[in-house]
Amino acid sequence: MTPMSSVDAIRAPLVNLLVRLVFGVRAAVLERPAARAVLRVLGRPLIGLMHRLTRSAAPPEEPTPGMLGEPVLRLPLDYAPGRLSEPPRIAVLLHAFHVELLPEMADHLGRIPFPADLFVSTDDEGKRQAIIAAFAGWRSGAVEVRVVPNRGRNIAPQLVAFRDVYDTHALLLLVHTKVSSHTDELAGWREFLLGNLLGSEAMVRGVVETFVQLPRLGVLAPRTYPGVRRHLIWGDNYQACRSLAERLGFALYPDSPLDFPAGFMFWARPAALKPLLDLDLDVAAFEPEAGQKDGTLAHAVERLVFHACELGGFRWARAGNDVDIRPPEALYRAWGPRLLGRAITDCGRTLAAPGRPPYPTRAPGAPPAPEADAKAAFRALCRTELEAFLASGERLALPTSETPEVSILLVLFNQAELTYQCLRSLRFALDVPCELIVVDNSSSDRTGELLDRIDGARIVRNTENLHFLRGVNQGAALARGASLLLLNNDTRVTPGSVGAAVARLRAEPDLGAVGGKIELLDGALQEAGSIIWNDGSCVGYGRGEDPWAAEFQFRRDVDYCSGAFLMVRRDLFERLGRFDDAFAPAYYEETDLCMRIREAGFRVAYEPQVHISHFEFGSSSSTEAALALQQEHQQLFAERHATALAASHRPPGHALEARLRGPYAGRVLIVEDQLPYPQLGAGYPRALDLLRAAREAGWFVTFYPLAFADLDYAEAYAVLPPDVELAAERGREGLKSFLEARAGYYDAAVVSRPHNMQAFRQALAAVPGFIPLERVIYDAEAIFALRDAQRDRLGLKGDAAVGIEAEVALAEGVATVFAVNELEAANFRQAGCRDVRLLGHALRPAPTPEPFAARRDLLFVGALDEDDSPNVDSLVFFVREVMPRLDALIGPDYLLRVAGRSGSAQVRALASERVRLLGRVDDLAPLYGASRLFVAPTRYAGGIPMKVHDTAAVGLPAVTTRLLARQLGWSDGVELLAADDPQAFAEACARLYADEGLWAAVREAALTRVAIDCDPEAFRRTVAQTLAEVTPAAAARPPSAR
Repeated sequence: MTPMSSVDAIRAPLVNLLVRLVFGVRAAVLERPAARAVLRVLGRPLIGLMHRLTRSAAPPEEPTPGMLGEPVLRLPLDYAPGRLSEPPRIAVLLHAFHVELLPEMADHLGRIPFPADLFVSTDDEGKRQAIIAAFAGWRSGAVEVRVVPNRGRNIAPQLVAFRDVYDTHALLLLVHTKVSSHTDELAGWREFLLGNLLGSEAMVRGVVETFVQLPRLGVLAPRTYPGVRRHLIWGDNYQACRSLAERLGFALYPDSPLDFPAGFMFWARPAALKPLLDLDLDVAAFEPEAGQKDGTLAHAVERLVFHACELGGFRWARAGNDVDIRPPEALYRAWGPRLLGRAITDCGRTLAAPGRPPYPTRAPGAPPAPEADAKAAFRALCRTELEAFLASGERLALPTSETPEVSILLVLFNQAELTYQCLRSLRFALDVPCELIVVDNSSSDRTGELLDRIDGARIVRNTENLHFLRGVNQGAALARGASLLLLNNDTRVTPGSVGAAVARLRAEPDLGAVGGKIELLDGALQEAGSIIWNDGSCVGYGRGEDPWAAEFQFRRDVDYCSGAFLMVRRDLFERLGRFDDAFAPAYYEETDLCMRIREAGFRVAYEPQVHISHFEFGSSSSTEAALALQQEHQQLFAERHATALAASHRPPGHALEARLRGPYAGRVLIVEDQLPYPQLGAGYPRALDLLRAAREAGWFVTFYPLAFADLDYAEAYAVLPPDVELAAERGREGLKSFLEARAGYYDAAVVSRPHNMQAFRQALAAVPGFIPLERVIYDAEAIFALRDAQRDRLGLKGDAAVGIEAEVALAEGVATVFAVNELEAANFRQAGCRDVRLLGHALRPAPTPEPFAARRDLLFVGALDEDDSPNVDSLVFFVREVMPRLDALIGPDYLLRVAGRSGSAQVRALASERVRLLGRVDDLAPLYGASRLFVAPTRYAGGIPMKVHDTAAVGLPAVTTRLLARQLGWSDGVELLAADDPQAFAEACARLYADEGLWAAVREAALTRVAIDCDPEAFRRTVAQTLAEVTPAAAARPPSAR
């Protein structure tokens, strides 16, 4: 062990103290906006001192974050929701069978602090009168009581008897007078559910706030009652649920994941329950109540609530109090509106939609069953289902086409029970024109009977077993589709998979074959694309891992994909001579095919939207026999492809390096706060442009969201290029372990914003082998301390001069600094940074066509979540100080439209008939076209105001403060009008609002300046050139090593 010097001995405890203090403050600030004042006064000076002291000191070990089990949003929320100018119209659907509980129900419902209409169902007139009397004092809205037959428990009355209510309300609360007297285990269940749904007025405010902030949230259910958790299984409800699922349009299997709002009490948007409503069930469809505990239609509906929500295009989540949280529950807290999003990201759970399934429903701590036992149990369940189908006299009709785009080839030899489940999945998975060609290799089990009951398949019945390879070649000769889908009969295909693979082949002419995510029976990955080592052995990338982990969600070119699901161009398959008969009867035939596809100049790709479940070795007589055959054919494969294997394949053991095929210019890690959704503003549109520029320059990009680590992958890849890797679900706590796992992997790193640079430098000090600092690019985005100094001058905070010095020092030793304007670039140059480059925004002028006379209103754009943010300060300043003066000049016949998240309580207090808070707006074009001028009364800010660039690019003139004009380098009266005090700002707005000639001149000047300052080609050149100069060694590596 190296002895510690006397200087180090003194420095070490001080470093430890500073690290704990700084990152303790930092952790608080990330989720508590009100605490940021502490960081402004203390944080940056401490960061500066720590930065100097820790240049050679390792930071303390940080825990690696684990995945959430069953996420529960804590209620009440950990921030005070602002006032709602227009609360959603609420309908309470109460089923009151046990009228003796009405006082308890009235007490809980009285905690709803918003207008709410009350709709009560019961089963006789006497109870109806009791209900009317119990709620005679209801003052929150209308009260209506209906008598309905005692069928379908509370579910039929709430879904059917009050169907008309769903169309007239924005939010529903479903509750009932639940009594579970059949077991002591469930005593307290009703009280538990009501306490988590209606425990206090603050909890209800939190519920409504969550729905307001999350438009994609469909159902918010209470926590699962501990006594019922072990009953969250399909059990005797499986058949009823399976039938109902098929009516809803999806296949349910014996091993399908299950979660549901047990007890059928929850909050919901009506649209989230529309798939159930569209079944047009009537009360008579439900069984009369006779004390049934399972197996009825009502039990099936209850278990498919979350499924229906997902089918309706929404997500579901759980929320409740923090009393006695126990595994698998994992409580998370929302300190601000943005953190509410965790409820519906892939940190949450899904059932019918793509996403991570719920936590296993076995008892916490119980070990999973051995693989052999699990497979045997699953096979037995499948065999029972097959026998029931064959005994029923029903037929299985597949939606195939006479003009197919895809020919699906299914080769069979026995395993009828697995084949049946595969065919059931295809019933709901054929979303493009397909034909199904089934080649039965003389099966001796009930396969023949099953095939006799299939409609929509072309069936070939062989008199001998030709095995898989020759069966595929035989079926391919009959195919009519442009693409062939090679599919194993022990798979189940997820809806959307066939269409996703076809879309890739349509869009990419040089793509020869595509495969996808293959999940094993236990829910772990079999592969996400596969790797061929230089000795001919193969491995499925990610085997045994979580299939919903971030590293398996992006597109990659790969060595090969398994023939369990492999879609290939039919003309290419024929040109290559189909499967090589040398690999008969099976194994390595698809590996050989993919090698030959790549040798022919085509690519093989992994598509994460393709998702299948695979029994694995289901078509083999034994696992041992299959493995022996694989070993024999590996040797043959290695001999056939020896030259290619030696030239472009790695030795076994480097899966990270071998998981994707190039060529790439290099590999770059980009670190930011969160996904750069353009609608967030705050520099994120520019961050997205930077990422895209790196990718367009030929770099493989990994994006690491440091502060807000949870993502919805579908939403993320609607913005990002699909071949960008997201290092999500790790956050700041997982950065060190990520650098350790990826040491030496990246050729460059780009780190944006000072707090992220500090966290990165701390982690890099602990993992010096990750990347040399000389290959790090610091994208300053803004000097935050300059912004704080401006705020100080307004009399709101203290001196920030030391903070500026410490913040600029973060760039010490890096290769290049990106600054957004000359003002901030000068600070870095004065600090001695050797390479500082300007990187502003990337925009093309695209003026909206509406003329001056057709426009009327004023527009403000910006995220408004945090009370102490520049955007909130500027909007409050404008509404309270400027608008009254502007009204005096031009009158009140205009609206101020505010686009952007509005979580701030101060901002919500501004809402009125004339100040319209629109929330998040994904498409601003209509607002730009309807507005006469844009206001940006920003009094303190760092960086460069992209929203002014944006509005100038669409030809909407702006009035800004002089601060923003200086940051832009634009002139008052030319590209914009600028003023600072309220009266001057109002006068500038009045001039631009009333003078059409001035309006047109400013519009044209700003359009011209945007074309110069925001040239996208210049932006991309800067990024590409900087990356190339920072990492010249990357270009020297062979393509296979990139």
